[in-house]
This record gives sequence, structure tokens and C-alpha cells, in this order.
Amino acid sequence: MDQAQKNGVEKFVSLGTMCSYPKITQQPIREEYLWEGYPEEVTSAYGLAKKMQIVQSIAYKQLYNFNSITVFATNLYGPFDNFDLQSCHVIPALMRRSHEAKLSGTPEVVIWGTGEPYREFLHVD
Repeated sequence: MDQAQKNGVEKFVSLGTMCSYPKITQQPIREEYLWEGYPEEVTSAYGLAKKMQIVQSIAYKQLYNFNSITVFATNLYGPFDNFDLQSCHVIPALMRRSHEAKLSGTPEVVIWGTGEPYREFLHVD
């Protein structure tokens, strides 16, 4: 029995982030693209730290037979999300901008970008 099992830990699950993927990558993004380049500079420290969780999991498995995995969840949003237009992510930004347009009677909401990147979203309570 290894030390983790002695302490009651059967499996450790860490959460990865899409910020770990290279700044420029093929679409749709595939798991094997993770190590093919440097992440977006703005979030690189966070993305690289999350990549190191994977490296740590592999090392612990090899050294101690410790059962751990890293799961990459899709983009999450929900009722307690950040709706501040200066710091929010895409879904809260679209929701807020759409709501403000409706309140002010603005007939359209301009969305930036080419529309070509694939994104997945999951609502959570």
C-alpha cells in the first residue's frame, strides 16, 4: 500500500484549463495539441502552471504509483459568474451586452472576432 492510500486518497483529480493550449492551434482543438506551443502571453503563467499539474501527475504515478488525472472542463458559466465587462469571460459578456442593448433599445450587439474558433460552454448552478 502506498502513502496516498494510507492517507485515504484513492484518486486525485485536478482541473486543467484551455489557457494551457498554444496561443495558435488548429481548430477544433485536440488533446494532443497541448504541448505544441506556448500559451497566450496574457494567461501563460496560469496555463503553464496547469500544465505542470499534468507533469506532476505523471511523475507521481511513476514514482509512487499515485492515481491522479487532470480533467479539462469546457468553458463554464452560471448565476454567480463575473459580469463585469472589464474582467468577465465570453458568455457573461455576451449576456450582459445583450441585456444592456435590450434595456436601452439598441437594435444590435456587435460581437468581435471572425466567428471561426470553436467554443464549448456548459451552464452550472
